[in-house]
Amino acid sequence: MYVCNDLRDVLIQNGESLPRQKTSSHLLLLAAGGKGTLRAGGHSYAVDEGRMFLLGIGEWFEIESRHGGGCRLLLLDFDELESMPSWETERRFRKITGRFPQYGELQGKEVRELYDTMLRLKEAADQAHASSGNRQGILFQQLVGQLLTAGESERPLSSLEDIERTIAYMEEHFHENLERDKLAAIAGLSPWYYSGLFKRIKGCSPIAYLNEIRLRHAKKRLLDPRASIGEVARSCGYGDESYFRRKFKAETGVTPGAFSRKSHERIAVLSNPYTAHLLALGIKPLAAPVEKGRELYRETYYSSVPVHLGRSCLEHGETEFSIWHTNYKLLAAAGPSYILCDDGLLQMQYGLDLNHIAPCGSVPWLELNWRSHLRHIASLLRLEERAESWLERYEAKAAAARIQLEAAIGTQSLMLLRVAKDQLSVFGRRNVGAVLYDDLGLTCPYEWNDIQVEQVVDMDFVSACNPAYLLLASDTDAESIDCLKQLAASDKWRCLQAVANSRIVHVEPSPWLEYSPLAHDLIIDKLLGWLT
Repeated sequence: MYVCNDLRDVLIQNGESLPRQKTSSHLLLLAAGGKGTLRAGGHSYAVDEGRMFLLGIGEWFEIESRHGGGCRLLLLDFDELESMPSWETERRFRKITGRFPQYGELQGKEVRELYDTMLRLKEAADQAHASSGNRQGILFQQLVGQLLTAGESERPLSSLEDIERTIAYMEEHFHENLERDKLAAIAGLSPWYYSGLFKRIKGCSPIAYLNEIRLRHAKKRLLDPRASIGEVARSCGYGDESYFRRKFKAETGVTPGAFSRKSHERIAVLSNPYTAHLLALGIKPLAAPVEKGRELYRETYYSSVPVHLGRSCLEHGETEFSIWHTNYKLLAAAGPSYILCDDGLLQMQYGLDLNHIAPCGSVPWLELNWRSHLRHIASLLRLEERAESWLERYEAKAAAARIQLEAAIGTQSLMLLRVAKDQLSVFGRRNVGAVLYDDLGLTCPYEWNDIQVEQVVDMDFVSACNPAYLLLASDTDAESIDCLKQLAASDKWRCLQAVANSRIVHVEPSPWLEYSPLAHDLIIDKLLGWLT
């Protein structure tokens, strides 16, 4: 039941204000003229003619006019009353709030109708004859009906920002006791309307969505074998461990303990280099990008990867968008416990949220070197000891190889040159240079440390380098093969000391052009086999 308490016509003079006060009822404000500012609910609104605002019970607000003129407002105080259970003959009521779909500034095509109705209600209130009382009641009920449907046609789109704001709050405060009413208040919507709108936009209730967030964080924390089930439950917002165990099994099909024990067997990787990082940590991924033609050294591992994902390269008429969508479907069907990818790929999701499938770990690609990549991934998976053990073994291997290579070729220069179509390239510190010139201390005939990944060069550059040893990595397409033939026929090529002394070796692009632990480990073996 809705009851009109008061309808006031308020004029705020130039530079004056309506002092800060707290509502004791619903308050509907209509800007009937002039300009001003309304501050309510942590927001500031421009008060211009025709705008309308609805405040709930217990909200603080203040209004001030702008310099250069005052502003006129119509303020309607009204209550929503709910009948209380009573064994007395007299009915009792209590005030309630939060039932209207919009609070704050009202939006939608109905605002014009609300504006007209409120003006007519004010006109009826000003008429002091007996018949106006019934008309006032009819107009007031009409106004309430319009408030109950205000903005519904536009709301799913205009309220997306409100819904996303509550989701961001859930992500940050998932470990706290969050209820629907609190989330609705953050959105500035009534609880029942908020729930319906959330479900229309996200396909589930707010509490179900919150539970997804909590379970995602729980899965991530269950990767740590040192964490107890009780600790995980409490840290993710579940006060009752038994309830957490039941909920987790209902959602995943396994108990938290079983999930923790098997979690490392169901890790998916979306960024190609990180497959090698997982393998270095002793993990064979559940799903990984596979391109057999370009990654021959990994061929022995591919049979143990159940789900082969597409590489993010534009081949066979596929687009980045189509590859991403296909991979998303494959991951959703596979049900990994964790998804690993680089930070750039995680941002490029085409509207598909990987977190709906499993917790995601993002590895900064450009900010870290390959050793830090391995350590970062190990920390995400709580496998730090494995990473340090692998790196310790690698450092010892590289140190021993460095001594052998120094004895074999001394300070003579070695260079890797790539031929791709009609283009020649050399590499720097975030590629093969990291292992050749940093780990193994070989002599580079150019400033390799100034090149981040790859630098396109010409034959004059290669002639100026004139390496004593040459690794030649060529693509196998017709254009690359033609380029190789033209090089071999040129005088500049034949004059290279590596070519003249038959110190040239043709190598596959993989693993030589891969920036990963396993690739570098294998490069050491291949170099020792050739040069010693």
